[in-house]
Amino acid sequence: MTIHKTLFLGFMLMGSAYGMENTKVLPKGVRSFNIKSVHTTVDQKTDSVGLFHSIAEPLAKEFTFKKVLDGEKNPINKMLLQAFMQGKFTENDSLGTFTADMKGNIQVTAAIFSYGLTDRFTLALGVPYYQAKMNVRVGFRASENAQKFVNSLNEPSNNQTAKAREVADKLTHAVRELNRKLTDNGYSEIQDVQRSGIGDITVAGKYLFLDHDFIKLANTSGAVAPTGYAGDPNILVNVPFGTGSWGLFTGFAADEFLRPDLWLNQYFKYTYQIPTHKNVRLKTEEETITVAEERAWSKLGSRWETGISTQYEPWFGLVAGLGLTHAGKTGDRYDTDNQAAKETLEKDTFERSTYWEARIGYQSIPAFKRKEFPVPFSLTLEAKRHISSMNTVVKDLYTADFSVYF
Repeated sequence: MTIHKTLFLGFMLMGSAYGMENTKVLPKGVRSFNIKSVHTTVDQKTDSVGLFHSIAEPLAKEFTFKKVLDGEKNPINKMLLQAFMQGKFTENDSLGTFTADMKGNIQVTAAIFSYGLTDRFTLALGVPYYQAKMNVRVGFRASENAQKFVNSLNEPSNNQTAKAREVADKLTHAVRELNRKLTDNGYSEIQDVQRSGIGDITVAGKYLFLDHDFIKLANTSGAVAPTGYAGDPNILVNVPFGTGSWGLFTGFAADEFLRPDLWLNQYFKYTYQIPTHKNVRLKTEEETITVAEERAWSKLGSRWETGISTQYEPWFGLVAGLGLTHAGKTGDRYDTDNQAAKETLEKDTFERSTYWEARIGYQSIPAFKRKEFPVPFSLTLEAKRHISSMNTVVKDLYTADFSVYF
């Protein structure tokens, strides 16, 4: 069996969870501790034109006579099979179809510590912890050709009874044979995945460089360290928690105040991924399993994100907002002498996505300033819903965000 595209599901949730931006910074000497919990469930992805597909689709492939012949190691047996097929079956005839179903649940809990170095500059450190579970079910549905093939081999005149029993056993246990082929070639078996661990750690600084009553402008810049699990080319169902390379980012945000408690925000963020070396399988469109592994130079595509929102924070502590975000990534690049593998590795690696988002919550900061509440804190709930995308996993994000200031 040939799997045309390895399943490599990138759940960089913390990069897409900060949609509703603002220009706020901490006063000098004030600290905040923030716990952000993000949850999503995935079972679909989009292609290069935005059409929806099951994330298990790369596993659901036709099993043809050509794949039987390609899997026959003995050249004499392969020649006998080819001779037997003459006039009865073609290489493109199907013996059956692999069926697959896959669904994932991902939970990210991030601890973020911030400190106001000055009244205009805040330094922050964010450490995400991922918990992911991917359930995978693979089956096989034989075609009419499968039974005809076995029956033909069983005919006395063909003297192929032993071969018929062998073929019948392989078709009955097609999933077992697929996993055997994977392990023979250095891959892990297709199975449920459950993984947890630290993701990529972010260090950022936010500077409020324009502070007027009617408009505020801020810049946020920093680095993302590749501390999270970035996946394994020998595991077909991957749930990585990191990119595997350093990232440098900068972004600008503007708040335009319609009144002191109501404003419009626009922001833009750009992330550059530093080139690195990584292990890759030299997959091609024709074959993805019986291929070599190579340590190749790679450059992940640069990411960008932009958004607009309206936010409302009146005197009695309500926190509310509505927004729209649009994000993208340029295509990945690889350096290898295998041109066919290079084209496969780089194919459809650009991304686009659009989301709408809503936030509701409460903060005690106004009451604290009036000396009516002893502790300044905020608690918000957010929903970020998928509108459209290309080459991305379809995910709706639900976030609980709690911050305390001291």
